Amino acid sequence: MGDDRLDKLTDGQRACLRMVFAHMSSKEIARELKISSHTVDQRLRSAMQLLSVASRVEAARLLAAHEGAGAYQSSVYQPPYIAPAAEEPMIGPSVDQGAGQQLTGQSDAVKEEQLAYEAAPAPTPPKRGYMLPIPTSGRKRNDLDWKRRLTWIVAIAMLSALSFGMLLAGLDALSRLV
Repeated sequence: MGDDRLDKLTDGQRACLRMVFAHMSSKEIARELKISSHTVDQRLRSAMQLLSVASRVEAARLLAAHEGAGAYQSSVYQPPYIAPAAEEPMIGPSVDQGAGQQLTGQSDAVKEEQLAYEAAPAPTPPKRGYMLPIPTSGRKRNDLDWKRRLTWIVAIAMLSALSFGMLLAGLDALSRLV
């Protein structure tokens, strides 16, 4: 393909294609260029049409080859911000310990650097006794097995029938009093 087609690309199309080459989505490109994602898609469609290619990746590869950007890198997910490696905890005795503590090498005080390495208390497992059919703290909404769910359905039905029977008995007793 001739370089004349690549020379006809606008600066906006070139910027979008460069970012496609860097594996950015339309939303990320729009955020970077401070334009609408629809504008990004329109620029990429017109660039694809101008270059007579079927995908935006092919158009980005052509532009990168024309500009000498190097070989195309495969799409491997790498997070944009990688956390730094954690520092080693300081386990030895503190420098500002008293004379008696220096001899034994033990200290009750925790250094500021060691605060992140203290063990968190173990979470208490939920009780498996009477599990209510409603969400409570530490439990999801529908975490009952089918046996417990069926038990709750039968218990609620029996309590409803008993309550309705007591209501009828009370109304019968009131009608006899009058």
